[in-house]
Amino acid sequence: PNVTFATPLHPLLPEQRNARLQKDGKMSDVEYGAPITIGDNCWLASNVTVCPGVTVGNNCVIGAGSVVT
Repeated sequence: PNVTFATPLHPLLPEQRNARLQKDGKMSDVEYGAPITIGDNCWLASNVTVCPGVTVGNNCVIGAGSVVT
């Protein structure tokens, strides 16, 4: 229960994160995603958070409350 797969990313520099005016007159900001890959026969215990871009190999056990980066 309560396992989170968080795929969104954003720039780390504040000036790159702020919304900006595009050439077409619309405001936009930069956010993108990175895949998460989970191998075969894995066990993710409760309250695990898996961050963007992570690959968990086959036959892994991720302990309760872990953050996988």
